[in-house]
Amino acid sequence: MLCVIGDYMTQLQAQQTNNNFTGIVFKKTGNFWIDNGIVGLYSILISHQAHFEQLFGIQLSPLETDTLIVGVNQKCTDSFFAELKRLLIESFVYETNNYGFYYDQASNRFVLSRKRDLRIDKKYYFQGFVPKPDGKIPLKGLSVSVHKELENFLVKNKTYKLSIENEIPTSKMIFALSNKTIVNSDMLRPGRKPCSFCGDRFKKLISLDRMHFPLLVGFPNLKTFYSNLDSEFRLCGKCSLAALAGSYKSYFSIHNAYLSCFILYDPDLSEMYRLQSEVGALTGNPYGNFDKQSVITTYLYETLFVFLLSLFEKLRCDSKQEWFNRITAKKIIGILALKQGNTVIVEHMVEFSRITELFVFFEKSRNLPLIGRGKKEAIEWTAFLNALYSKTDENSVLRNHICERILNFTKTNDLLEEYLFRSERTNKNLFYFIRLYNKEVAGMEESMIALCAAIGGEIGRKSKAKDTKGFLYAIRNCRCQSEFIKILSQIQFPLEISYNRNLFDSLREENWEDYKSLISIFAANQFFYNPKKEDAENE
Repeated sequence: MLCVIGDYMTQLQAQQTNNNFTGIVFKKTGNFWIDNGIVGLYSILISHQAHFEQLFGIQLSPLETDTLIVGVNQKCTDSFFAELKRLLIESFVYETNNYGFYYDQASNRFVLSRKRDLRIDKKYYFQGFVPKPDGKIPLKGLSVSVHKELENFLVKNKTYKLSIENEIPTSKMIFALSNKTIVNSDMLRPGRKPCSFCGDRFKKLISLDRMHFPLLVGFPNLKTFYSNLDSEFRLCGKCSLAALAGSYKSYFSIHNAYLSCFILYDPDLSEMYRLQSEVGALTGNPYGNFDKQSVITTYLYETLFVFLLSLFEKLRCDSKQEWFNRITAKKIIGILALKQGNTVIVEHMVEFSRITELFVFFEKSRNLPLIGRGKKEAIEWTAFLNALYSKTDENSVLRNHICERILNFTKTNDLLEEYLFRSERTNKNLFYFIRLYNKEVAGMEESMIALCAAIGGEIGRKSKAKDTKGFLYAIRNCRCQSEFIKILSQIQFPLEISYNRNLFDSLREENWEDYKSLISIFAANQFFYNPKKEDAENE
């Protein structure tokens, strides 16, 4: 039944009087993990609405800005919560290609079934939980006829290489994520104990753990990323169920034991649900459910950058102009978790809200006018990001720092300069990026970027002809404006180059490092340029 919230509450109050109906209210908490879980629970209820109506006669209100309300017969409250939790856990599980079996006592026969396991990203939240059957029966307790049936069953299914133990399971393997998260009518009774998230007071609460709230990072003073929470963390039954669903609607990537998780967040619960429903799945494989653009990432900022690029490409390709505009006003929250043995710790968290600016920058990178060339080019982001991967160090730490600067719209020249001198390789996409980023983000005049490119390019070419990198390092190591001017003067005659007077007229104490970095970058870009190597890397 869909109606406005006021009408719905009026109807529900009438039913509470006449039919013993109760309104179960999930309130927005302002905590992204719990609120995302509320949206996840609503998604489950919507997708299984007929099922819940048939079993429990529920009435589901449309998701509002700050509440989710479900009308349930008081006699069915416990079974309603149990079924909602079961369907939530089912969404976290998949069937493997390995087989097992169980003994169905009702039909007195053995049943072949696939073994089940948690999806790989869920293992970061529910560490240590394994599937178990509801019950078992001792092998010795089977009758002679059932023993004979078991022997025939094993022979018939010998290709599956079924193992047999001292006890036989009597049901499929199921996951019981937490016996603590048992939401029932008893947990809904009002009392004096305040929930740390929704603020409502109940008679019973449960203690907070990493399974419910992965942002636990330590003890007392550093217990969570949220300093406004007190040291005694307690959840009400409803928030504990929403917490289990915190990752239900999320995008993730796993590499080198690191999990990056991203949530499309809006303070309006109904908007968050519509946003997540419309964007939907970007793509999927067991180790990530968005297109990685053929880029292997490990750390948070580089993975967030690739996720945003994937989101941009999908919305642009689908021509969803309305949603392209709507998503730019939202927020993306990302967390980075590291799994070491049986321990999972969230190491980093970031909130990114400058989606509009980044998507505008991405759009400009697709149609980039090149100074003096009379044509337009595009930044090939996959080639750009892959080029920043340090094969010698076998890590992407520097690339992660560069992506962090880009996402924060701060200067990147010093890091790109470090990359060029460390890797001694370059490509055209780096050249395009430096021009575009310094113009659009750093605010440099296009004419001055072109001037630095011309001076740096000439220094790089003539240094390469003389087979010496000394002049490049001399420029890079300048520590003040006067030293920079002195070095330019010293290398002028050995390299037989001249400078445009506009460069020195534009130099100021506050901007000389920008000019120095650009000239150094363009010089290194030209010196290390190898067309054959670049073509091979871009293939």
